[in-house]
Amino acid sequence: MKPLNKVVTINLLILLAYSLIIRLVVGRDEKSLGILLTSALIIFCHIFILILAGLILQASGKKELGRAFLLSSVFVLVIGFGVCWGNATM
Repeated sequence: MKPLNKVVTINLLILLAYSLIIRLVVGRDEKSLGILLTSALIIFCHIFILILAGLILQASGKKELGRAFLLSSVFVLVIGFGVCWGNATM
């Protein structure tokens, strides 16, 4: 498997896992604003870590892996935005 496929797949699985955990822990009775803010904060941290890792890998000479992390951050941003709103409206 190419590094891009592997990195994107792993990060989307991580996104799925913590989205489910947030949904299960906070529950349905809580206000949707709490779910929205919690999801947004964790997604922001995830994206920040991916961008930081991508830039470090780019600087260390692992260009392909660095690009995979940077592209993965875009996927997590786009899909995470939808997951964030979806969790808040359920």
